[in-house]
Amino acid sequence: MKLSGDWEKLAKKLENLATDTPQKVGITLKQVAEETIKEVKEETPVDTGQLRMGWHRENGGSFKQMVYNNVEYVNHVEYGHRAVYFGKDTGEVVPGVFMLKKTIEKLEPIFKDEIGSTIKAEFE
Repeated sequence: MKLSGDWEKLAKKLENLATDTPQKVGITLKQVAEETIKEVKEETPVDTGQLRMGWHRENGGSFKQMVYNNVEYVNHVEYGHRAVYFGKDTGEVVPGVFMLKKTIEKLEPIFKDEIGSTIKAEFE
């Protein structure tokens, strides 16, 4: 059995996959993280604006982007909390807004398509 084909072209394509694809996927991931920040800011309730402005993106290494908010009370707004007035627990539960959860659920299928398209384009 004899295999035929353009082996040099295949070797070049495999070389490009090893070098170009990770870079292109990294760029796509950064764009995905930036879009997440844009969307989560729109979902974030505003009182003083501090919580909305607290969303940031950081490169977490190869193929990892971190979206985070360091505002002290972000978890209380995201997940809800028990209301305390003047040091006394009122028993009232303030429901969570789930701004990050909603954003991720909304964008996840779109992001999977974008990453898939980036990788698929490398094989064409």
